[in-house]
Amino acid sequence: MSFYQKLNEKEQQIFRQRMAAFLEETYVDSVGFKLEELDEILVAASAIIPVFKFKAWRYNNLTGVVIYPDNFNEDLEYKNKDPNHMIGGVVGTGRFENK
Repeated sequence: MSFYQKLNEKEQQIFRQRMAAFLEETYVDSVGFKLEELDEILVAASAIIPVFKFKAWRYNNLTGVVIYPDNFNEDLEYKNKDPNHMIGGVVGTGRFENK
């Protein structure tokens, strides 16, 4: 990842520590496919990159990340290429609270 490669050695160490802390506090799960270790690493990196310069940042209201294999509709159906399957991600309340 170019973001990580541009960090100096000390910043890279901090980045890895923060990724590990994120994964300790937040579960990563998948629907419809087997989750690989690389998936978890990329989720953690994606979580840390936008907040890296905020030294004390924590995702206090996030307990989990659920990955779907494709876009989905409001009923979380994803196997069909229907034009209504246009949702790429959600964050919110109700059934999506803390995810």
